[in-house]
Amino acid sequence: MLKMKALTRQRATYLVLDEADRMFDLGFEPQIRSIVGQIRPDRQTLLFSATMPPAVDEIESQLAQKGFKVTALHGDNEQASRMDILQKFNSGIYHVLVAADVAARGLDIKSIKSFVNFDIAKDMDMHVHRIA
Repeated sequence: MLKMKALTRQRATYLVLDEADRMFDLGFEPQIRSIVGQIRPDRQTLLFSATMPPAVDEIESQLAQKGFKVTALHGDNEQASRMDILQKFNSGIYHVLVAADVAARGLDIKSIKSFVNFDIAKDMDMHVHRIA
């Protein structure tokens, strides 16, 4: 679609990276940087990962140190905290949401029109939850 110029990255207001940690582990950082460099700088970014909460918190910490308005969402968050985090992301207080796999299922963020998975989940039921 991009090569056919049917889509333009300059109009993208949201960037979603599913299994972000795996993309970096597999050496896709140059491609990710290339894509990010072509998307408008005022976008919001969501990073989903199957890693455990300490790893998600570490990613959040590193991004915050680099000046990103970032928050993390994972299974160790209490429900009230999850709701507060999502409300603040939806309102634009946070521009980046780093989320563990548990958060990738069932989030209702109406302003996100498209979601692209980096890979298919190993379990078909998990995949259906991700894309539903």
